[in-house]
Amino acid sequence: MMTDERDGRRMPSKKSVGIAPLVTGIGLTSQSLGHLLESGFSPWAGAGFVGGVAAILVGVGILRRWGDFDTETAETIDRPAAILAGIALVSLVVGAAVTVV
Repeated sequence: MMTDERDGRRMPSKKSVGIAPLVTGIGLTSQSLGHLLESGFSPWAGAGFVGGVAAILVGVGILRRWGDFDTETAETIDRPAAILAGIALVSLVVGAAVTVV
C-alpha cells in the first residue's frame, strides 16, 4: 500500500486496482463466450462478452498506465476512460443479473 502525502491515508497500489477489473473481465468474457458457443447468440451473452472485454481493457489500461487510465489524481476524469468503465460496469451488472435469474 502507498501512503498519500497530503493526509497520510493508505492508498491501494496501481496493481491491486488494475487486477480486479482484469480478473473480472476474464471471467465474464470466458463465461459469455462459452454460452455463445453452446447456445448461439443471445443479447445477454453478447452484453456480457462486450462488458468482459471492456473490463479487460480497463484492467490492462490501469496496469500499463495508459494516459486515460492513470490513477495518480482523482480530480481529473477522462471521458473515454469513464465511458469504457461505465460500459464494463453496466455489462457486469446485467451479466450477473442474468446469471442469477
